[in-house]
Amino acid sequence: MKAKLIAVAALSLLAAGAVQAQDRGGPTSSGAVITNVTDISNDIHVQGYGLALGFVPFSSESSAVVDSTQSSNNNSVDLPRGSNKATVDGQALQGAQGAVGVNVTSGAGNVQSNDVALAAVDAGKVFASAQVFNNQSDPGESLAIGNAVNKASLGGSALNGAKGTIGVNIAAGAGELQENGMAASTNSSGRIAKATDYNTQAADNNSLRLNGCDPTNVASLNGTALMNAMGNIGVNIAAGAGNLQHNGLAIATAKAAN
Repeated sequence: MKAKLIAVAALSLLAAGAVQAQDRGGPTSSGAVITNVTDISNDIHVQGYGLALGFVPFSSESSAVVDSTQSSNNNSVDLPRGSNKATVDGQALQGAQGAVGVNVTSGAGNVQSNDVALAAVDAGKVFASAQVFNNQSDPGESLAIGNAVNKASLGGSALNGAKGTIGVNIAAGAGELQENGMAASTNSSGRIAKATDYNTQAADNNSLRLNGCDPTNVASLNGTALMNAMGNIGVNIAAGAGNLQHNGLAIATAKAAN
């Protein structure tokens, strides 16, 4: 901090001027000149940094890992005139609770997955980790589709009022890749929680021939399906060929003990 205060005051020729005037026989006068100059400045500068290094000890660890690899390679699929339907309807899984995974497929070469990893700890200095790894590939596939009807639907009252972790994959057709991945980690008494969802999907060098036809592809979510459902919900619905779909969710919570 720097502070500077300068004050200058001058009072001149007050009594002396009056005496000289009397000596010359002139009128008596009194004059005063006052000058005041003030200069104030304030400069404050604060600089600093903090650095903490060390190790955090853990007395326990909780870990959940899902590692899934799916591959569909060098296939030849011929879908002539016909019907491929994948449906979940009615009251299927209505009011279900917990970790619910649904895979429904119709056709050929469909790859589906529901992956869930959960880790929860509540004891002292802990580390919680939940990880999901999923790898799906569909390279080099040849698809020939005629006047096929491909319908994938989730309808009716399916999963109405369901609660929890819900993953639904519905596919009709050929070469559909679908995945629902969830990783949840809860550490209620420690400082570190880790949740990871990793997904790789590949559909390379595929060949699709419609043979001069006009196929019907319908994917729908209707009715009261999933009405009033609560929780972590992932839904994939696909109709046709070569569709890639993924729902990923990672949640990590940590609360250090007081």
